[in-house]
Parts: sequence; structure tokens; C-alpha cells
Amino acid sequence: MDYGFFYLINHGVENELIQKALEESRNFFSLPLEEKLKLPRTEHRGYTPLYAEKLDTSLHSEGDLKETFYIGTLDDDKSHLNQWPSQEILPSWRFTMELYYEKVLSAGRRLISLIALALNLEEDFFLKAEPLYPFLRLLHYPAEQGMLDEKVLGASAHSDYGMITLLVSDGVPGLQARVIFKVFACKDTGFFYLINHGIEIELIQKALEESKNFFSLPLEEKMKLAWKEHRGYTPLCSERLGDVKETIYIGPVEDDKSYLNQWPSRDILPSWRFTMELYYEKVRAAGRMLISLIALALNLEEDFFEKDGPMDPFLRLLHYPGEQGVLDEKVLGSSAHSDYGMMTLLVTDGVPGLQVCREKTKKPQVWEDVPHISGAFVVNIGDMMERWTNCLYRSTLHRVIRTGQERYSMAFFLNPFPDSVVKCLKSCCSEASPPRFPPIRSGDYLKERYRANNIGNTGNDQ
Repeated sequence: MDYGFFYLINHGVENELIQKALEESRNFFSLPLEEKLKLPRTEHRGYTPLYAEKLDTSLHSEGDLKETFYIGTLDDDKSHLNQWPSQEILPSWRFTMELYYEKVLSAGRRLISLIALALNLEEDFFLKAEPLYPFLRLLHYPAEQGMLDEKVLGASAHSDYGMITLLVSDGVPGLQARVIFKVFACKDTGFFYLINHGIEIELIQKALEESKNFFSLPLEEKMKLAWKEHRGYTPLCSERLGDVKETIYIGPVEDDKSYLNQWPSRDILPSWRFTMELYYEKVRAAGRMLISLIALALNLEEDFFEKDGPMDPFLRLLHYPGEQGVLDEKVLGSSAHSDYGMMTLLVTDGVPGLQVCREKTKKPQVWEDVPHISGAFVVNIGDMMERWTNCLYRSTLHRVIRTGQERYSMAFFLNPFPDSVVKCLKSCCSEASPPRFPPIRSGDYLKERYRANNIGNTGNDQ
């Protein structure tokens, strides 16, 4: 509804097959031109050489700098029109492409049926009249030497003609949507999912496991790490919000205050510190990359949010205990709140409970569940990013309800350098939309919010 672009994961097409199909595609495009031209495109199937197509006819360029190969339907009365390289040259090419075609067709049919259901149609609505008529198109964009002519594109601006397109690439960048990372989600809900973040699922699972190990310790053992200097353990209902959760905070692991972090004894949890430090560094790297993309989307320099100094991120491990009997709906795992920093990267154990409220001021408030996606981070905009962007990017109210199930999560808060002054960006204000917030030092804002919510009040708050 917003971009018309989205990612599809858990699609059932084996990664090995995708890589094999990409490899066979490279093998074909590596052939001499005269060999490829033995399969010239006819009946919408076969090879088209460089510059043979121009998707945007308004351009004055010769054509698009790409070569392609089309494969049509495999099991209808026109399958004989497909053209295949000689098996003597590429012996496994046809088998691989036919298998890949069938697997992606199966995934596409499932996706189309879900779209039908989302539109309140019968599941087979788009298949009722005739079967789908899908085409597979292999593309090669050659590398270039010397200066690039910006007027010559690999694929000029266009929209696709059919119902939906499933695209896989070799990872080399180049694809752009017209909206380019303006992050509609930042403006709409302030929440989105982050995938392909570079953090191994094994590390995420290990960190969640170590988190469970810590919260399983006796209370007296956990209280040895009582919260101070914004680091350490906070027991159940210790915050002013009175939420039914316990937490432990971990601050920067390599700056001049890293010694303030508190760690469980290695005799009790031998690999805990190593795991958490590694997880911290990996998520910090992903967060820095994401923040740089946000800067570019706001027409700022890539390092804008770290110009005054490095970010001051905190990792917060959370445990919501399971409960027996009737739940009091007025008591929450985490009461309605917005996050204080620039952005938060959250991962959970998959147990539901997280909800968002798009409209803070609307009465009654409408709460929506945030579904779990395995391996993905839930990212939400924080208060300081909202202040910087003059509410263009939204710091959305969210909460965690109690379901009776035990729940674990890990929140990574991307806070600016403490001396950074958060003030409205010039690009986000005008006469019609003046700045809504006064400038404030990042460190002062965080202290004010911590004090207001009494975070960490365990008798050791300093």
C-alpha cells in the first residue's frame, strides 16, 4: 500500500537452488555473443543483447545497459517455444532453470493467495479464470570502466506489467524505488522490521539463552548487580510505571566508562560476558548502518548523527514472568511509553505481547499487535529522532501486555553522543511548520526521562 515493494522471507525456495540458478545465469551471460545470439528473443522467449530494450522511452539514451534472457511457462501448450542453451555447453542449465522456475512459481502462488485473502476475496480469486502466466527473466548488468554516464541506466524507470514480481539478486546494489529510503514506516507507525542485518541467528539465540540463564538466578544473586550509573539489574515492579518485568542494562563496552558495566560471576555464568559483548558490538554496527541510511533519507551527511561524537547505545535485557490464574488487565508487562533515544532495535523470543498505538492522542486508544518475524529486528523511532525531524518521523507509543506466558526480549537503544544538541533540522521546519520542541542536550533529555520514570530505583540509583 505504501511502496509497492517488500521483502519475502521464509518462502520455501532453498538458498542453494537460488545460488545455483544465479551461477548458471552467469555461465550463460559469459558465453560469446555469437553463441547467445543463437537464441534470439522470439515469442517473448530467449536472449536480448545490450541496449536492445529501453523501458523509459522518454530518455534520449541508446537503450538500457543490460542483457536479458526470458523463459516462459513450462507445462502448457506453449512450453515448446522456450529456447535452451546447448547441453554440450551448459549441461545442467535447463534442469536448474526449470526447477527454479517451478519453486518460485509455487511461492508466488502462495503469495497471490494471501493477497487475495487480505483483500477479502476467495483464496483462489486470481487463479479462477486461468492459471498464472509467469515468466522468468535473467538479467546481467555489465561492469563499466572509466567515468559513468548518469544518463545511461542499467534499467530505466519503469513499473512492472503483471500482478507481482519476485526478484532475487547477487547482492550488488543498484535497484532503487522512487521513494528511496524515505522510510514511510518512520512517518506512519514509527515501527518497521530490519532483516539482512548481518547478525547471525545463532548469536541472537545464544544471547537470548544467556539472558534466560541470568534471570533464572536467585534474586539475591541478581541483586549483587543492582542498578547504578544506568547499568545493572532492576527487579520486578521497580520502575515508577510498576511494570511486571525485570531487566539488566549494559552500557558501551569499549569507552572510558565501560568499567561501570556489571557482569555476573564467571563461576556462575562463564560465557555470559563474552556473549553479551559480542552481541552488543554486532547490533551496534547494524544500528550505525541504519542511522546512516536515515541521515541520507533526510538529505543529511551520512555521519550527521555521529558528528559530535560516537553514539552512546545501551543494551537492555528484559524478562516478563509467566503467570498462573486470571490476569489483571490493568497490570502490564511494560506500560505504554515511547523510547527516549534515536532508535531502538528489538529482538524477542517470539512470545507475543508487543503492541503499538499509532495515534497517541486518539480516544479510545487503538492498540495493534506487532507480529514476530524470526531473525528480524523490530525497529522503532525514539523521542530524540522525533524532535530532530519535528515529528516527521514518529516516536510511537507502545506497550507489552501480559499473556500468561513467560517472555524474553533484548532492546538495543541507539542514543546520541551525550553532548549532542537535539534541535529541529532545517529541512523539517518551515513557516507553516515551525519547530515544535526547544533544543536540548541529549544527555540532559535522557536524565530527565529516566528521573521521570524512576528507572532503576532499587536503592542504588546514583
